[in-house]
Amino acid sequence: MKKVVIIAQNEAKAKEGEKFFQGLVTRKAYPGGKSFSRHFDGVVIYLTAPNEINFIKDILVKYAEAPIKAFLGKEAYADAANYKAKAFTEADIGSLRGYLND
Repeated sequence: MKKVVIIAQNEAKAKEGEKFFQGLVTRKAYPGGKSFSRHFDGVVIYLTAPNEINFIKDILVKYAEAPIKAFLGKEAYADAANYKAKAFTEADIGSLRGYLND
């Protein structure tokens, strides 16, 4: 895995999520921020609370065809499968990194 787009509710939360991916090239996407074309290997949706999904639904549509998608948060996002993604908790970051590198 070389490049990962971190999607979050805002820039500060995207930066917070980015800290879990040291050693990988990351880009951040959030409402009002820059969009990235297909120059990435995977997408991670970082949620600090499940209701944050309501703020980023438009961005998720832009990345709907991403090759790898995962949700990361303090709790596993229960509806991840609805987005054809897997859910991971911050405690499972090692598993997520392995999933991204497969």
